[in-house]
Amino acid sequence: MDMRPCLLSLLAAPLLATAATRQAETVVGLRPADWAERHAALRSLDASPLQAADQELLASFLRRPDQAGVDRRRLNQLRNDAAALLLRQPGREVPNAHLLLETLRTPGHDPVWRDYCVQFLGALLPRLEGWHRDGVIGRLLLLAGGDRDPIAATALVALARQPRLPADAMRLLRQRALHLANGDSIPPPLRVSAMAVCARLSLDGALPAARRLLDDEQAPVPVRLAGIGLLAQLGRADDRARLRRLASHPDSRLRLAARRWLHRMSAPPRPPADAPP
Repeated sequence: MDMRPCLLSLLAAPLLATAATRQAETVVGLRPADWAERHAALRSLDASPLQAADQELLASFLRRPDQAGVDRRRLNQLRNDAAALLLRQPGREVPNAHLLLETLRTPGHDPVWRDYCVQFLGALLPRLEGWHRDGVIGRLLLLAGGDRDPIAATALVALARQPRLPADAMRLLRQRALHLANGDSIPPPLRVSAMAVCARLSLDGALPAARRLLDDEQAPVPVRLAGIGLLAQLGRADDRARLRRLASHPDSRLRLAARRWLHRMSAPPRPPADAPP
């Protein structure tokens, strides 16, 4: 048997690994490069699974707190793409969970990057088991516990999107969503997310707040839009009168949202995909 192809592949492996390591070093800033070159290097790493050393290079880059004078928008874009690449690596579920949790605990990270980390934890959660899964759920519930921190909204949504949660975690999630949706002093972005979660989880305990919002001309428009969606999905038959009134509202955002929901509510239900013609 001709052994030359095997020998060539063995000789080429260190060269390929070295090339990948050079690209990883470019991504994390160990080699001089502008942002475009760093993104190009990162894209080149997606061609095949990363070696453990290159994975750790990227992980250390994600852990590193922000440095003064850096372009945070570009840095966050690069970190987001690097984290997505690490999440695609086979067998890295638990190390990635630890990495993201550690990053959230480490001071000095930009709020946008912390928000990305919460989103990644939510995406990773269905692939975790046992106490690793429980630890991530507990951390997300803790982050969802703030009444003023915008990251609470991201944590709330990440938990609500899970296909399954332990009963105690679901109970706490429902309580938090109702508390935030019903709180008139809650910041609008957080309240909007809470109302979306209440609609997703069919929490009709938020309906009284939604009705008040639809009647309150002083309430912020984004919150009123969230109230429209909640009322349209969970409301009673007599709630349509509120939506009809808003369908002629002078604010086009409220008017169009009300009309869209009224149209959706009046449309006949779609037949199941396997129904006979």
